[in-house]
Amino acid sequence: MTGWFTVHRALQRGDLGALERLLLEPDLERADIAREVDQLISSRNRNDWIAMPNAHLQVHGVLLITLASYPTPARIAVTMSRRLLLERLWNAPVEAMVRVVLARDVPWHAELGRRVLERLTPSSADLYPFGAALLAATGTPLAQPVEPGTVVGWLQAAIARLQRPGPRTDQTAADALLADPLGLQPLPGIFAGGVERALGLQVQVDHRGTSLLPAGIAQLAARGQADRSALLSGAIERLLRGGSPADLRPYLLLVDHLTPTLAEWEPHGSDLLALTGSEVGAVVTEAQSVLHRLHGYGRVSDEAIL
Repeated sequence: MTGWFTVHRALQRGDLGALERLLLEPDLERADIAREVDQLISSRNRNDWIAMPNAHLQVHGVLLITLASYPTPARIAVTMSRRLLLERLWNAPVEAMVRVVLARDVPWHAELGRRVLERLTPSSADLYPFGAALLAATGTPLAQPVEPGTVVGWLQAAIARLQRPGPRTDQTAADALLADPLGLQPLPGIFAGGVERALGLQVQVDHRGTSLLPAGIAQLAARGQADRSALLSGAIERLLRGGSPADLRPYLLLVDHLTPTLAEWEPHGSDLLALTGSEVGAVVTEAQSVLHRLHGYGRVSDEAIL
């Protein structure tokens, strides 16, 4: 039987490969290990983690043990979401985490993925890569409507891919979004409240910070991989809800990169009129510019302009 002593020794060494092999053993003493790792997590405070060499490897190991031993998906999701663990989650071994879960003879693999994603928030979405990978591995579609925390995790994951060496362009931004295990399933949620900051995240392009995700999303529409009309309508609706200039800037960028034709703008005439009353100058300028173009082609009345 593979028990806590052996598992704990691998954890203390920070040897995640050896730890995973132990956790995949069929004779793992899950109940005993779950009790011991629960006590370990409860006994450590923030200072303990800070003082620990290679604390992130310890956290990764604790998460692997949790996934291999805890009896229910609810308990796993709650434990994984503890702030003290999330603070040291960076570069988590997502593939190993998924393997450990799928090796268990339980009926709740997909449920665990759903529960992990449900607990994400716009300010704490670090577990998204694991939840998304687990849903993808089980062939489980993402529930709609998509929660803001899930969308933020999706956008942050795309930014992480763009940070790798290589070109950073509209095309590579689109590819980074498509490369997600869940593909474009989170895309309809980009207009939800709380997503704005993640949509506007910048990467360095020619020594300048550039928000590439709106351009990448527009590129998906240009390829026919995303619904152009839905994106324009969603962006307009988000602008109508208002917000700070920083909140609305990513949606203005999206509209700009979509480069709508006058025929595409025409059904939104009343919305454009409403946007001329926005408290954000850039929104007013865009709405007035489009209205004047529509008026020049006789697609809005003189009264509407006046």
